[in-house]
Amino acid sequence: MKLDFIPLDKLVVSTTNMRYGKRPPDVSDILPTVRRRGVIVPLIVRPNCAPDGYEIIAGARRFTAAGIVAGERRAEGGEVEPQDDMLPCAILEEGDDADAIELSLIENTARLDPDEVTQWVTFTRLVKEGRTPDDIATTFGLPDLTVKRILALGNLLPRIRRRRTRSSYRSNDCGANPRLPFGLRSPKIPLMKNDVDHLPEVQRGELERVQHVLMEEFAEAIGKATTPSRKNGKILKIILFGSYARDDWVDEPENGYQSDFDLLVIVNHDDLTDIAHYWYVAEDRILRDGDIARPVNIIVHSLDEVNQSLKRGEYFWVDIARDGIILYELPCHPLATPMPLTLADAHQMAQAYFEEWIDKIDTSLMGAEFYMEKGKLKDAAFTLHQATERAYICFLLVRTLYFPRSHNIKFLRSLAEDSEPRLIDAWPRDSRIDRRRFQLLKRAYVEARYSTAYEITVEELSAILACVRRLRDIVEQVSRERLEELGAAAGA
Repeated sequence: MKLDFIPLDKLVVSTTNMRYGKRPPDVSDILPTVRRRGVIVPLIVRPNCAPDGYEIIAGARRFTAAGIVAGERRAEGGEVEPQDDMLPCAILEEGDDADAIELSLIENTARLDPDEVTQWVTFTRLVKEGRTPDDIATTFGLPDLTVKRILALGNLLPRIRRRRTRSSYRSNDCGANPRLPFGLRSPKIPLMKNDVDHLPEVQRGELERVQHVLMEEFAEAIGKATTPSRKNGKILKIILFGSYARDDWVDEPENGYQSDFDLLVIVNHDDLTDIAHYWYVAEDRILRDGDIARPVNIIVHSLDEVNQSLKRGEYFWVDIARDGIILYELPCHPLATPMPLTLADAHQMAQAYFEEWIDKIDTSLMGAEFYMEKGKLKDAAFTLHQATERAYICFLLVRTLYFPRSHNIKFLRSLAEDSEPRLIDAWPRDSRIDRRRFQLLKRAYVEARYSTAYEITVEELSAILACVRRLRDIVEQVSRERLEELGAAAGA
């Protein structure tokens, strides 16, 4: 390897570079430095077929920033010295593509965290070049399970893989990689965002409508209260979280894939978190509002509750503090600074949750089979609902140490699948009959117990039972992977 200065027009991004073929990378964080001091850290390049040409193995962002600065100087009419168009480069000997691919990912991992889909593309190319998953894990210092999980993204539908891409994230937006175990991530959280300019106009309008309904119905509810804690109730914050906040949402309702709006409402007293007393009417209005096309999920917690969870470093709440977008807030009610949760504590808590809830899932499945054998179809439907609810609770507790106080399995499914797309495989949704079966199960929580009009057949129950068993098995698999990952990180 030798060091030299190479003109901008003699450089191109290599096809082995992990950022090759994407839209120009975001360079807003390094552009001021490049304008002021130029490119300081050498690019890694190697000769290509063009005369005196070189291809960039690592350093596409520095190359892009340098090109922008050179264009700005020419547009201003100023003189551009020859050395201004020269970039410091470390020149490699011509070698195999696998070495170049590894260098690209190693160099970029040290700077701007690549998303999982980019890692999947790069790891797949390494496998094609003869690297084994063990080789990749050793090279990048990753657990074997992490490499295998990333390679498994190839089994997902392309539209689901797109949801995993975080190319819209900038390095200064995230304190750390959100897919790492929470004990390995930095607790440093930037100021929360407070605009939804990244969303289309339709979605922005729907969010404004949802916020209006929430505020209006809450004011109506507390107006009837008599106790001071309720009469003086306030909404302190409304925060958008999940896929619409991260900008990896999906809107394909015709195919059964449509991301929900996930909203956290923070209030000033625990009494105000009662859904039945304060939020049921608002939820019902939102559900029936023809101007709101997307499903809306609401969780309500007091500020004390949220801040205690942040101080414990619970994954779910740290992610909201990092990725969420504030739609409304009263001043002088800040969120607490997240504190790191020790890996040993995280592993112990997740293990205890898994052992408790996987047993509860199995108990519900046995109950459903018993009721089906006895011809008690409504009881079987309700018990399958409980098994499904418990499966999602198990997953969420192991993955995030939190689950919302909700019996809405569609909401629980949305939260869980947003975190782990492999769970999508449990529920076919391409046909109307598939979607109808899930709706029958969702309705069973209330109607199978109290409505004489609720009907379900043995055939429908059998199909639903197969899906719930599949869900149970996926939950067990991904939870055990999570526990093994946490245990390895904690040295357990």
